Amino acid sequence: MFLPCIQPNGQVRWLPLIRKVGRVIDRAGLEIRYTPFGYRGFESLTFRTEQRRNVLLSTVAPPVFSANTYIPPMRMRTLLIAFVASLMLVWPATDGFSQVKTPSAGALPRVYDETANPNTLIDEALAKAGREGKNVVCQVGGNWCVWCLRFARFITDDADISTFVNDHFVYAHINYDPSKPAQGEDTQRMLGRLGNPVRFGFPVLVVLAADGTVLHIQDSSYLEEGSSYDKQKVMRFFMNWSREATEGVKD
Repeated sequence: MFLPCIQPNGQVRWLPLIRKVGRVIDRAGLEIRYTPFGYRGFESLTFRTEQRRNVLLSTVAPPVFSANTYIPPMRMRTLLIAFVASLMLVWPATDGFSQVKTPSAGALPRVYDETANPNTLIDEALAKAGREGKNVVCQVGGNWCVWCLRFARFITDDADISTFVNDHFVYAHINYDPSKPAQGEDTQRMLGRLGNPVRFGFPVLVVLAADGTVLHIQDSSYLEEGSSYDKQKVMRFFMNWSREATEGVKD
């Protein structure tokens, strides 16, 4: 089961309920965080319109806590269990909810190499881009991210997009897992090289010139349409950030 949660940047993400109902693990920044002394709520957990799927979630609202509210762990656990139960009851009765399919990363090809050094992947992509006269696109995300895998499949399955990307870019999938409490030196260096792109959510697309200069960081939520991506928006993004477009080079 997946729970829609508001991130600190205002976006809504679908997050899996894992381990215990009373402890929701958010890979991108959940508004309830666990401390050794209990749970503290951020500004609000009131649902907003889910811009990814245009589904109004305000029909089911969890408790609202102020930034300084302290809720004992047992009470918070009880509140969350009650909320999840109410969500399960309302889900089939809500028109918008009935149109939503629970995302599953397991059904999509895993395109991220979780063992590779991210800087090595970037270096290899830049070297190839220099030889071929192209720009580089680094898709930062991971196999844990359904929308990352959806984008990878979307640009692969569409013949027009796939051909354009292959002809004009060197494409690299750069693995990043925000659920890890401590990031290694290689990861920190990668984030610095790419302009700290994870602030835009996942997947995030970073366009590099062949010399490693960051040309653009694209928030992929602007390319979405319903439960997938919009072909026209995606094509426009790639066409605007090809080397031919950024440097005025004729194809």
